[in-house]
Amino acid sequence: MTDEQRKKKREKERERYAWYKSHGICVKCKKEDAEPPYTMCLVCRGDEAERNRAYNMTHLKQQSEYNRARREKKKKEGICVICGREPASGGRTFCEECRKKKNLEQRRQYQPVVKPYGECKYCTQQAVAGFAFCPEHLEQARKRAEHARTRRSESPRIREIKAYWDVWWANRMRRKKEEKRNDAE
Repeated sequence: MTDEQRKKKREKERERYAWYKSHGICVKCKKEDAEPPYTMCLVCRGDEAERNRAYNMTHLKQQSEYNRARREKKKKEGICVICGREPASGGRTFCEECRKKKNLEQRRQYQPVVKPYGECKYCTQQAVAGFAFCPEHLEQARKRAEHARTRRSESPRIREIKAYWDVWWANRMRRKKEEKRNDAE
């Protein structure tokens, strides 16, 4: 097959793909309706996902082994394991430039964002007195707290713990009454 034939074939495939896509038909099997907003039907999407999962499982391991070997090679050669161009400095595995970049990224990542006092925690509006939220976000926070309270009381584990302590408390009160009766006699 010549280059020109390959180009024509690719162009026809692109046109066919675009036609199936525009008509909402699966571009893989060309039989079923595509599942919106995707270009494939549910069966083909499942098959594709399974194929991708299998590919990733085999190739991810190979890729990580390759990256590990590449890093070790650079470390032995004494060059930066990130850029691979500059020599590593000061007994480290990074060059000075990459070390500075990495430190700056980490500082940005872990540096807490400090908002001015009286400003909402989530936006720049004025916070309600005594709270860290503006009226809108305060209402949302109250709804979240109420939802968490109701969900907590519905939890089977919480009900189990509560039942345990109810029984424990009842037994304790019964014992105290018996002790008082025994002391009175």
